[in-house]
Amino acid sequence: MSDSAQSMPLVPPPSVEYGVFYRHEDSPGFFFRVLIAIIDFIAVVAIAVGLGYLLEILLPANSVRIIAGSILLMCWTYEVPLKRSRLGTLGYLLFRVRIVDLHGRQPGLFRMSVRTLVSCAFNPIIDLIWLTSDDSRQGLRDKLCGTYIVRRSAVPAGQGELVYVNVFFVGMNLIYREVRRN
Repeated sequence: MSDSAQSMPLVPPPSVEYGVFYRHEDSPGFFFRVLIAIIDFIAVVAIAVGLGYLLEILLPANSVRIIAGSILLMCWTYEVPLKRSRLGTLGYLLFRVRIVDLHGRQPGLFRMSVRTLVSCAFNPIIDLIWLTSDDSRQGLRDKLCGTYIVRRSAVPAGQGELVYVNVFFVGMNLIYREVRRN
């Protein structure tokens, strides 16, 4: 053996990370996800319009930036901290669902913020149609952000290795992590 081969340190194999998956029946299907989205959209618009009118009355006429910023902050609060909380949004409450990450835990604020931004970038119809052919009923944004929408009472059906998946879709090369079901 050469000297260079003997001096190279041995590198341990990469550790394998595991996640959880849920039964197909534990995730709402297309129809219920559409209803949840409609209810949450109506709630956000109603709150935003109400907040806009209230701020317009309370603030001087030249405060458009403050009103717009306040409405944007309210929308983020509804879509991120409230959606990931135990309470959930109005749509999540009515249909008794919650959002979890690939480990079955409550997703963090950063992951939920990215999920909200991703949902703005994709056509919502394509996002929802994606879940109709997925074993986990994850929408495209859920796939990319590593989240599941499941019933509140759902418990993981199993555990599997987290793997990277590469998909070509509508001219995009998408890479995301998912749990390999055994």
